[in-house]
Amino acid sequence: MGLPPEAKTAAEAAEETEDVEEKQEAINEKLLETAMEKDLAADEGYRTEMLAKSQTQFDESDKVFKEGQEANETGDKFDLIAVILTVSLFFGGILQVFRNDTMR
Repeated sequence: MGLPPEAKTAAEAAEETEDVEEKQEAINEKLLETAMEKDLAADEGYRTEMLAKSQTQFDESDKVFKEGQEANETGDKFDLIAVILTVSLFFGGILQVFRNDTMR
């Protein structure tokens, strides 16, 4: 046909590309068939792998929640001490009024 050598090389490359694509498609079909046959819900390793990131985040949130509970408990203790101090100061002031002889 008298085609230039570049055209012949391009035609051969296209044929090779088609062969590679066919092989890749066959491999993908085999993998898909294998995956369809496998029961992923019953596979503990698969579930562990898929939930690894969320489990890590869940553990981190538990840690932060516990820290929050400890901070809340510390705040509650501080409030209780403040109330006890306030009541003791009030009664201390009232006691001074009753001790004053001029008030009797």
